[in-house]
This record gives sequence, structure tokens and C-alpha cells, in this order.
Amino acid sequence: MESISFSLKRAGSISEVYHAHAHIIQHGIHHDMLVENLLIKVYCKYGAIQEVALLFSKKSSQDIVDWTRTIKEFAQFGYGRESLDLYSGMKSLGVIPDRVTFLTLISACSGLADLSEGIFIHDEIRSCGFTSDVVLGNALIDMYGKCGSLDMAKAAFNCMVIKDIVSWNTIIMVLAQHEKIIEALKMFDEMLLCGYTPDRVTYMNLLDGITCKTLLHHGSFIHSHIVASGLESEIRVVTALLSMYAKCSQAENAWNAFNRIQDHNLVTWNVLIATFAQAKQTRKAFTLFYQMQQEGLVPDSSTYVGILEACASKWILIESSHVHVQIISSSLRNDVILQTSLIHMYGKSGNVEGAWFVFGSSTIQDRPTWNAMIVVFSQHGKGTEAIQLFDRMNQQGVAPDEITWMGMLLACSHSGLVEEGWTFLSLMINKYGVKPDVEHFNCMVDLLGRAGCLDEGELLIKRMGCQPNVTTWTALLSACRTHQNLDLGDIAAMHAYRLEPRESGTYVLLSDIHVKAR
Repeated sequence: MESISFSLKRAGSISEVYHAHAHIIQHGIHHDMLVENLLIKVYCKYGAIQEVALLFSKKSSQDIVDWTRTIKEFAQFGYGRESLDLYSGMKSLGVIPDRVTFLTLISACSGLADLSEGIFIHDEIRSCGFTSDVVLGNALIDMYGKCGSLDMAKAAFNCMVIKDIVSWNTIIMVLAQHEKIIEALKMFDEMLLCGYTPDRVTYMNLLDGITCKTLLHHGSFIHSHIVASGLESEIRVVTALLSMYAKCSQAENAWNAFNRIQDHNLVTWNVLIATFAQAKQTRKAFTLFYQMQQEGLVPDSSTYVGILEACASKWILIESSHVHVQIISSSLRNDVILQTSLIHMYGKSGNVEGAWFVFGSSTIQDRPTWNAMIVVFSQHGKGTEAIQLFDRMNQQGVAPDEITWMGMLLACSHSGLVEEGWTFLSLMINKYGVKPDVEHFNCMVDLLGRAGCLDEGELLIKRMGCQPNVTTWTALLSACRTHQNLDLGDIAAMHAYRLEPRESGTYVLLSDIHVKAR
């Protein structure tokens, strides 16, 4: 039986699972409980839902443990809807769920981000008398957060009879993830008042909510608490600090935090390199890249993605080539993420031929790779080449997404291809069922404006199915300056003012139009 179990575990395809299952039946051990459970697990892994349902219906035992285990397998492999259906079947047979069942169902609702199902399971938990279970309460807070309902998450937290440190950490995490850092910090203060001692997870969750430079003072406040708590040298906390300073464009602060720990791992090096790369401190990024390797650490995919950000300049071609050669020489040469990053790097440095070489030599060309090459063509005014590549992409059976359409509209805009731009917008909506967002419409307004079709651009803004932003009106205003349309320029500027009164670019554009009109 051990050899059969081994063959099931190492099965590399559904056909191999069927083959192993046939051997199990031949040996007469298909009713063994361990074998039944293993078969269900493996069939779930390959999405063979009908086989799982049939196996479960014939199981020699169907107690709450069996039901919960099968519900868990469904949820674990991404079949949350089926796990909820299985729960309904279990209830109809009078089997009473336990806390493990509910934990699994909450996880399924989280994976589906289905608020209505989550509320239903919460009601089931209440009716079964588990309202005071702290583990379930914590899971519910997290689930409501993942379903996008901050109010329900806060309500679940407030209704908890018993709270532990995980409860506080979870609600702080949900608030931070929803960009409610002020509320998260208030919850942190309340947590301290209630006598709880923050741990590393508390601080990591708070730091996750510091997403831009305007929130840096909150990040500094959290950092001071971390120092006071003695956790400043804890590797995971330091990594979160580095990430926070990176998001706030504070490379030197990240460098200081990095130097306060003795044992640097690959993750901390990666975050630091990426921070300096994003801050355009290219030489420092490369110094760190080489220093890391001198200390015996081998770059991984994240390391290269970070340093390639620093390579996106035509002034450091030697370093860029060196990094590319190093990637080719490593075991990561066929990494799709790196191939895509290399295409972007060559595109940003103005080397379209280099980007095309990387694209052509890629062993795996998935959608991000196609998108990256389309964007490079569009950025460099090669609209015809972008359209030809789009056609090839379709022939290969790769479906376009929102980024693809953005790239195609940009390509048409930068190449003055008005008719083609209308065609792609129509294809996007009518053939592929993708709803354009404001950024897609902005590309189209820019295209029409560049081509002098100002009235069409204004009409598109009035008819687009979403609210225009300041970029929309600025694109039209810029076109009015180019084509000397004072009346429409005044209208576009008025709308731009209302959206962003402090945007100085609007005043400059309108002033230019009026000066040239004299």
C-alpha cells in the first residue's frame, strides 16, 4: 500500500492519478480510509470535482471529521464555492458542524471574497453557539476585511466577548490594508490602554499601512515604538521598516535601519537595493548589489528585478549588460518575471532592439511578456509594430487584458493612428467585454487631441462611462494649446481647476494658449 500511496502523491497529471486509482481498485484497498482521503486530496488538486463527489459519496465513513476534511480540500485548492455547497449537503443530512468546519468555511469565503456567503457562515456560527470562540472571531475579522467590508470587520471585532493579541493584530491589519492608518493607530493606542503588549506582527501590520511620503510621520512614530520595544533588530520587523521607507522614498532612512541589524538576509538586501533603485540612486544600488554578492549571497529573482529598476537609463549601458549576462548565466535565465523586467529595462533605456531580442529569446511568452513588449513599442512611437505584435499575440491564443489595451491605445496615440485607436477601443468593449477605465479613455482623448480632433475628444469625455479626472481635461487642454483652440481650452481648464485647484500645470497651459492667441 505504501508504494501505491507514493505513486498517488508523486502523480504529475490527472491521467497518472486515474492510473494509480485503477491499481488501488485492483488491489482491493479502495475502501481503506487513508487511501480514500488521499484520493480525494489528489483529485481536488487536479480539479476533478466529479470524481471527488463520487468518492465521497461512497466513503466507508462520513462523520464530521470526513466532511470537514473534504470541505477543507475543496477550499485549499481554490474550490471555495464547492466547499460551501458541500457544507449545505452536510447540513441537510443533519451532521452538526464544529469549530474546525467553520474555520474552513470562513477561509473559503475569504478566498472567494464573497461577503454574502461570509455573512451566512457568520449567522451559522451564531446559531451553533460559537459566538465566544476567539479563534473564529479572529478569522471572521480577517474574512470581512478580505471581502472588502471594513464596517463588518469592525463590528465583528467589537462583538467579540474575548479578545487576544491576534484579535488586535487582525483588526489593525484590516484597517491598514484598507488605507485607514489613522484608525489603525487609534486601535493601537486602545490596545495599549487595554494592557496588551504589541508584538512584531502588530508593528508589521501598522507599517504595511504607511504607503506614501505624506504618511511618513506616522511611520516615524511607529519606528520609535519599535525601538522602545527592543524589536528593531528583529529581521522581519526590519524588513517591514525597509519596505515602509521604500514606499515613502526614504532611501537613507532605509539604509540606517538596515545597518542596525547584524545578520542581513537576502530579503533585507533585496528591499534595500530596490529602495535605492527606485530613488534613482543608481550607483548606490549597484554598490549594494555587488556588496551583497561579496558577502556570499546569491541573487534571486527579486534581487534582479530591483537592480533592473536601476538599469533603466541609457547612461549605464555597461552595468545593464553586466546584469543581463549574469541573469543569462544563472539558473533564472528562463524566469518569466525577469524576462519581462529585462524588456521594460531596455525599453526605458531607449534600446528597443535589446527589448525585442529579450522578447524573441524568451522560452515562455506569457501575457505580461507580450504586454511589456507592446508597451515598449508604444512608448517609442512604433505603433505599426505594436499592432503586428498584438495580432501575433491573438494568433498564439493569449487573451489581452486591461494593460494590453492600454498599450495599444498608447501605441496609436504616439503614432497618430486615429482610426486604429477607435478600432481597438471598440474591440475592447464589444468583442472582449472589457470595460474601459478612465486611463483608457485618457489615452483616447490624448490620441484625438494630438490628431487635432478636439471636438471628438470633448464629445468622448462627455460620453465616457466613468468620471473624467484631471489628466483627462489636461490632455484636452494640451491639445488646445497645440492647435490654438482658445474657447475649448477655457472649458477644459475650468474642469481641471475644479478637480485640482493647486495643479500649476493647468495655469501654465492656459496661459500659453492666451499668450499665443494675442
